[in-house]
Amino acid sequence: ILGLLCFSIFWPKISWLIRYPLAFTMGTYCGMAVPRHFQARIFQQLQGTMITSLSLSNMIMVIGVIATLTYFFFSLEHKGVLGKVAKLGIWYIMLAFGAAFGYTVMARISLFIGRLQFLLHDWLGLIH
Repeated sequence: ILGLLCFSIFWPKISWLIRYPLAFTMGTYCGMAVPRHFQARIFQQLQGTMITSLSLSNMIMVIGVIATLTYFFFSLEHKGVLGKVAKLGIWYIMLAFGAAFGYTVMARISLFIGRLQFLLHDWLGLIH
């Protein structure tokens, strides 16, 4: 029946019937894709975050993930407990960005030292 309704596009008086097979097809494929998307992207990420043993570092990471996600939850005003958790999320974000920047600076300095060592030792022979 849905296949036959696709041909209704050729008759202007009943061309509006094309909406039903299109809606059914879109709804079916979205309904099949959403669970797979959740499994592949969201549940796997959560499992990777929480699957390790209950160590202190894992608990700190889980608290950080929850606090950071709470900071990006804009549907409720950040007051009370939600505000305190969101503020903790801001601290986690700042620490993460600071660590990433520190690693970048450390890598650049390491590259610089390697180039200096090449110039002064291998190329010019000034240090041994």
